[in-house]
Amino acid sequence: MKQLFRRISNIGSRSNGSHGTANSMFGHSIDQMLVKDHVTSGSQHHHQNDHHHHHHKQRAGASSINVASMTIVGSAESLEKEVPVVLKNFVEYLSSKEAVTMEGLFRVAAPVKQVKELRESMEKTGSMEFSKLDPYDGIHIVASVFKQWIRDIPDGVVPRKYFQQLLDCGASAAKLRDVVRSMPQPNRDFLEYLMKYLLKLVSYSSKNLMTVQNLVIVFAPNLFKCPSAPSPSSPNGNPEKYLVESMQVTKIMANIMENFHEIFQVW
Repeated sequence: MKQLFRRISNIGSRSNGSHGTANSMFGHSIDQMLVKDHVTSGSQHHHQNDHHHHHHKQRAGASSINVASMTIVGSAESLEKEVPVVLKNFVEYLSSKEAVTMEGLFRVAAPVKQVKELRESMEKTGSMEFSKLDPYDGIHIVASVFKQWIRDIPDGVVPRKYFQQLLDCGASAAKLRDVVRSMPQPNRDFLEYLMKYLLKLVSYSSKNLMTVQNLVIVFAPNLFKCPSAPSPSSPNGNPEKYLVESMQVTKIMANIMENFHEIFQVW
């Protein structure tokens, strides 16, 4: 309980901090991240196409128009099963054997100075440079920045409008599935991708000690946007209600994790 209260207090003080800038990876909505990924991917494809056809200018011009059109159509279709590249990069790094078996992953405090340095580097350069980090401390540092990145997603991975609906579902897999299915697809796909990773961690809980209950305490207040959470229109929120809601979202998240297959795999 004390751990959860400290975590909630910290979230309130940080919630109005970062808004996504051109290079920053923080403070963007999931939709914005996906658009940015597609623009980057489309740009790379476009340059490759130009290079391939640089001896045939007229043909290249027509081809560029077609490629651009195809990129837009392809983007709309590929959004169906896509998650942000940043999420994939975090999860990939934190899926190494050393990471998934590390005791207290996501709970052990990382060196504050190095967490700040990594975040600032990511905000400034827009790149994820993890290879230079210490093999041991680096895992905790990246895990801490990962939590911050999730926390800074505007309106959360699970927006506040779904809070009461999910709470009313209790532990019913069928009801949870219906509410999750009603969420915007980018949010739903993000949630599924992350939950799958967290369940992988649970499978190593005999070594990392990260059970479902431990993981929901760490992640739920960052993933779910509670109705009484601080917001631009209400910087302080409602601390007392927020504490209660933050305890409730740990139960919601635990129910989703425990019914993962029925919610996400049975459609």
